[in-house]
Amino acid sequence: MHSISYIFFELKKIGVREIEIVLYGLKMSFWNGNEKSPIFVGPWGGEGGSPWDDGVYATTRQVEVVHGAAIDSIRIEYHKKGSSVWSEKHGGNGGTKTDKCGVVKVGPWGELKPQNLRDIEGIPTQLTKIIIRYSGCIESIKFQYVADGVAKWSSTWGSESGSTAEIDLGNNHYLTAISGYYGNYFGYIVIRSLTFVSTMGTHGPYGPKEGTAFSLPVKAGKVVGFFGRAGQWLDALGFYLKPTLA
Repeated sequence: MHSISYIFFELKKIGVREIEIVLYGLKMSFWNGNEKSPIFVGPWGGEGGSPWDDGVYATTRQVEVVHGAAIDSIRIEYHKKGSSVWSEKHGGNGGTKTDKCGVVKVGPWGELKPQNLRDIEGIPTQLTKIIIRYSGCIESIKFQYVADGVAKWSSTWGSESGSTAEIDLGNNHYLTAISGYYGNYFGYIVIRSLTFVSTMGTHGPYGPKEGTAFSLPVKAGKVVGFFGRAGQWLDALGFYLKPTLA
């Protein structure tokens, strides 16, 4: 059995080269909680424009992008000492559309073939209920989430077989960590086991701890939804994460 540990990196700052009209490149730094200094990645893009750097903050809450035929400008909302801090606008005044990226997708873990994809409608902001079916693997997952202020149910991703467990988070609780195993099950790569940790306690494990281990601790946010792959069983699972104030 091989074990793989995954560390949730928090976005600390973004640096971009800018000119009057569009952005030319992108550079980011991350912090995994164990290093003495941030981990830098990038830059990606061209060499034009003037560099900028917002510095290091506790975490990044959302990114606002103005674009048209290219990315015209970007602003980032950070969290510092309990308060929201917006960066200056980096870039020009052009652009016809503004997007705000406050929820990110992480993963999935499990089968990575681009088949039997499963996802939800809208941008989730809260996860309220999870229904798991399990036996020698995770047979299926179904969950209730809130998007655009409306409570919605996903379809059942997988089969209706196996034992059933329900996690009712309601409106006041949320997930703080998820771990599990994926591996071979009758010739298919599937999710074998899942364990959820919420503000109420630990739920699971559901299914046997066999295969390759994965884990997702969430330090500055919460899980607000899922995506993945499913056929007869739950083949892969990824997570929607929403940053929150510490």
